[in-house]
Amino acid sequence: MKKKFLLAVVFVLLAPSAPAAAELRFGGEVGIRLRSEFTDSDANGLNDNEDDLSFQYRIGLHAAADLGSGYFFKALIQNDTGMSGGWQTIGDNNSESYELDVSNFIFGRALENSMYALGRLPLGSVENPIYDVLLYPALPSDIPVATFNLDRFFGGNYKTKIGPGTFSTTLVVVDNNSQDDSGNEGDGLFNDGYAFLAAYKTHIGKVVVEPEFVTLLTNCSLAYQNGMVFKQSLSPMAFGANLSVPFDEATIGLSAFCTMADDTVPNTGENVDYSGYFLRIKAEKGTFTAWLDYSAMTDRSGSVDIDYTNTFFWAQYRIPVCESATGMFNLTPTVRYLASSREEGSSNIDNSRLRVELYSAMTF
Repeated sequence: MKKKFLLAVVFVLLAPSAPAAAELRFGGEVGIRLRSEFTDSDANGLNDNEDDLSFQYRIGLHAAADLGSGYFFKALIQNDTGMSGGWQTIGDNNSESYELDVSNFIFGRALENSMYALGRLPLGSVENPIYDVLLYPALPSDIPVATFNLDRFFGGNYKTKIGPGTFSTTLVVVDNNSQDDSGNEGDGLFNDGYAFLAAYKTHIGKVVVEPEFVTLLTNCSLAYQNGMVFKQSLSPMAFGANLSVPFDEATIGLSAFCTMADDTVPNTGENVDYSGYFLRIKAEKGTFTAWLDYSAMTDRSGSVDIDYTNTFFWAQYRIPVCESATGMFNLTPTVRYLASSREEGSSNIDNSRLRVELYSAMTF
């Protein structure tokens, strides 16, 4: 028996060791949202009013791993069904399903003065509206990229320190189109929509300044927030800047962007010509956040100009209920109000939407 025991010990010591594996860390958030929504529409004198109360929930799981030497991996797992920012609304007889998907993921390397990342990149569009302005020029308010595009695109990002600030470039794939390589149909391999962004973030005293430029390198179709196509096969651009100014115990944010397109749609020969601008002022103090957006855009593609104007207000106050070293539980009442207008000659359509929400979340 003793010999067998010693032999077993020898085999264990001589056995090849298992390859080292990076530690995978998990965290996440579970949220429940009660939403009251009131909409009003006036289309050339015809009025329509609706109201709705909905119960929604969302689960998001965060995974991260550090491989050493600066290499890293991160992922967000949540429900992507319905393209509603991960939120699921209770259906009839609770018949809705909630499936967890890999919503975004990145892997890359962070060095002392630079970094790169590849994958389904989180865009941070709630804080930075330049993608909203580019992809939803008729109505860039109320975080459309975060809601309908789930705040991510597949691509790559590179950042490096230049002077007192950080220069970053991002290349993403917006869509995937397959067409014949012919003069009548398109550009073959380059039918996919590619967007390129360049930004430089720096400090001027205590003020944070970030000028940005983004353009679609190849043709892409844009949509309204209701999913209907706004314009097909064009390559618009947007540019502007975000500013953040400390003020006593608060922070004031300012954003200003312009967007434009002047293209001819392949195949149809349709002319596309529009331009617009977007303004935001934002205030943050403690757990209170509020911002006001105003945007205007004129579409000159047809014989009659179409003017779009939008005003949007968002205010929320996060109330800490419980906080510990391993997580926290918060209640966040939120108000969102949107007023939009579309004028085409003698035709005038005015819409308004008020959302009053109570959001409870547990992070861990």
